[in-house]
Amino acid sequence: MKKILVFLLISILGLFLLTGCLVKEKIDDEKTVLSLSELREKILENKNIWNDYDSHETVYETEGIVAYQYTSNSDPTKNYIYIVDENGNGLKLTYLKAENHDSKYSIGDKIKVKGIPYYKTWNDPNVYELRMDIDNYGEITVVEKNVGVPLNKAELINSELSGGDFGNLVEFTGKYIGEDDFNNKEFSVINFELKIDSHSVLPDLTLNSTYTIKGVVGQNYGYRIFVSDETWVTLVATAEEQPQPTVEASTIAEIKNEIKENYDAGTDGWDSGDTSIVPLRKIENAIVVYDASDYGYVYAVSNDGTGIYVKISTDLNINLNEIISATGRPYYTERDATNSYFEYRFNTTRSDESATVTSSNGTIPWDKADVLTVNNLPGMNNFGNLVIFEGKYLGQDEYKHYDFDLDNDGQSDLKVIKYSSDAMNSAGIQVGNLYEIKGVIGYNYGFKVYVGDSSFVTAK
Repeated sequence: MKKILVFLLISILGLFLLTGCLVKEKIDDEKTVLSLSELREKILENKNIWNDYDSHETVYETEGIVAYQYTSNSDPTKNYIYIVDENGNGLKLTYLKAENHDSKYSIGDKIKVKGIPYYKTWNDPNVYELRMDIDNYGEITVVEKNVGVPLNKAELINSELSGGDFGNLVEFTGKYIGEDDFNNKEFSVINFELKIDSHSVLPDLTLNSTYTIKGVVGQNYGYRIFVSDETWVTLVATAEEQPQPTVEASTIAEIKNEIKENYDAGTDGWDSGDTSIVPLRKIENAIVVYDASDYGYVYAVSNDGTGIYVKISTDLNINLNEIISATGRPYYTERDATNSYFEYRFNTTRSDESATVTSSNGTIPWDKADVLTVNNLPGMNNFGNLVIFEGKYLGQDEYKHYDFDLDNDGQSDLKVIKYSSDAMNSAGIQVGNLYEIKGVIGYNYGFKVYVGDSSFVTAK
């Protein structure tokens, strides 16, 4: 009897399955091959769920044209590619290992992309990115080389950039007004300002000249535009000759005293060199002793060894030992509020500011340098100034700074900044050997010596 009942039950279940009366689990056959514009919409629809690269596991596929790329960093979280479709709609591809992507694609190549799409935002809900994680879950293959970026589809920008512009091709016309503290180019457009990211490929720009520029909208502490080629920039109108105000020259020591007075007083605007508050000052006959002009600054000293950090345009060609004159605004950058450590700085990058090379034959006044010892270590009294010390090289610390022992007790007393690696390596320094080192005092998580050339390093 039991066998008959089991047989009947199985038969009834089979009948239900055949007739569709029994509810079955629905198989997810969601479409995962989407156009770029469809994928953008999909990300926005799921933004509350797809809120990080590991928030889901569905791999999607799309195609796009490489409009901008940065893929050479050893840290894959720092690498990215922007792709756009034929209408200029875009997406950011993230988590790219350099070995998989560096130099594998060119601007204008059409690629097929597989990865995890997701929505990235921060504390500000109005700032977000539409992304696709690649190397954790997906892949990139080239579909066609040299298709070309559809710059004719760039959308004309008439207002501040927003999330709806992210990843897309855009175009604007504006006046170049200078650089910010991170070497991003700033433009005045109608009644708002735009930034061109410092990693962009640009021709030499002239302050107060007007340009039409095309690029892709990205995000880095706010929306900005990334430009991949100088040909995406067109000069519209050159700057009119403006009469420059007459500014009497000040010594670097006078300017540093003025900065300190305003730091101590907490004067508004002096932490940025606000053009509406801080007066123009002029420095003449300053010698470049540390050249980081590719990164937007140099250290320059007067003939008494007193020095200062000079912020310059990255378009300006300045070299070690050259003599410069600079018109700009003094300001400070706070380094350690607890100890009242701040850096003396001088900005020359805005529209009424400038820096020029007046001679290439400067002689650094090393006879005026402060001599550093264990009893006279660097501090605010010689911040920016020339220094000399003698010490035994102990090797590099965990951050790659160079440690020196000044009193032969086996302990590090002084550090040479890791950014001096070209000079230090060219000098062939060896652990355990004694050296005389010349440089200038800067700050990077503590006072450190910046060494501008291998000739500043002498074995003893």
